[in-house]
Amino acid sequence: VPKDVLLETVIALKVGESYPIEPLTARLTAAGYVRCQQVEGVGQFASPITAAEYNGHAYLYFGVYDGDSAYYQYDLTAKSLTAFRPEGSGFYEAGAAIVGENVVFGSESGKLYSRPMGDGFASAPGASLDLHEICQDAGAVRSCIRCRGGKLYLTTESGFLWRVESDLSGASFVRLKSEVDGPYAFGGCSSPVISESGRVYASVFRTDWTAADGAYESAVQAVSLSRWDSGGVSADTLWTSGEGVAQAAPVVYYDAAAGQDYVYFTVKSSSG
Repeated sequence: VPKDVLLETVIALKVGESYPIEPLTARLTAAGYVRCQQVEGVGQFASPITAAEYNGHAYLYFGVYDGDSAYYQYDLTAKSLTAFRPEGSGFYEAGAAIVGENVVFGSESGKLYSRPMGDGFASAPGASLDLHEICQDAGAVRSCIRCRGGKLYLTTESGFLWRVESDLSGASFVRLKSEVDGPYAFGGCSSPVISESGRVYASVFRTDWTAADGAYESAVQAVSLSRWDSGGVSADTLWTSGEGVAQAAPVVYYDAAAGQDYVYFTVKSSSG
């Protein structure tokens, strides 16, 4: 496309301004966008999007945090939107996993939900698990869910790594360690990353809410699945610092010949 033709079709939408709906719809449709059914209320789209194919349909799954709090199934084939609204739950950074014919995701209330894909997503019976019934300090599920060996792995914001049965019939957890004593509250955990070496990695950080300028302790930690199986599991700290926050999930490369994991991560700090 010539540059001048491309620039003629550019449209900039600015916060706080209003636009005539018919001309705007026409321009966006011409650009390849498809208008979808609108939600009932304003909300914060704050979760990763999970894609799946089932019974000849392509689906997208994502959550809304506040306002119109719901987990959505968007049918790309039928162009239809379905909302699942459990009472008292929003969804923040809660990425879903596809487990057989079901989609599994967590909520701000610390519950996990397993919903059937397709027509029964919002209405059919489905399993759920309240992690607070296993550990009262579990906290919100703000994590993507990973699958390995018929188990589900996720973190909760209070500093726990969880291993859950795929049918949500039970779960166990490991408390991610802190190297600092004092008035710290956990600020959050990254989604877990499972290496072919049989180790699970996650970033975790804690915040001192009593400090005037805030104070952080951050770490990247690993848990051995073989030790978890034997009942002697604990988290090993690979890196820790009071300068900056390791908030995103690490990237792990496994060198099979050397039997070695290489772990890469970013740190959020004022110095970059």
